[in-house]
Amino acid sequence: MVRDSEISLIRSKSGSKGGKTTQTKNKNFAKAKIKANTEYEIEYESEYESDVLESEKKTPNMSKQTEIIPLPFNTPEFEEIWAEWLKYRKERRWGVYTPTGLKRTFKKLLRDCGGDCSTAVEMIDTAISCTWQGIFPLKPILNGKTNKRESPAVGKEIEFDRP
Repeated sequence: MVRDSEISLIRSKSGSKGGKTTQTKNKNFAKAKIKANTEYEIEYESEYESDVLESEKKTPNMSKQTEIIPLPFNTPEFEEIWAEWLKYRKERRWGVYTPTGLKRTFKKLLRDCGGDCSTAVEMIDTAISCTWQGIFPLKPILNGKTNKRESPAVGKEIEFDRP
């Protein structure tokens, strides 16, 4: 036991020696203020922060830039579902559309829905109800008892081979 205490003392001395060299190397680390700020200094800092916040508000916002881009369909039902889609994205804390991203989204939406407004509304509604991050084409609907499926966007029948 005596030997254990000697080893412990030797280890603590060498450990403190290493700690001291580490602390001398880290002199540039942030240190607490010795004296607290006065009431006037606090007021001055808060005024400065409000000036900074006002200057940050003057920077252009992405959502204002995307308002210039026209909607692909000018119907009230599409405008309503699009506003609901933007609200859904905001609630999920996903980023706002950039102008380029919004243009690409509208282009893909038009391509996937085949230019049909009701299909586009249904696609957005499905994306919201399924909690998807994006808007995707609708799956083909079975057309009765045959192996043919009808695409709601184009209205053409597509034949599938059964495995």
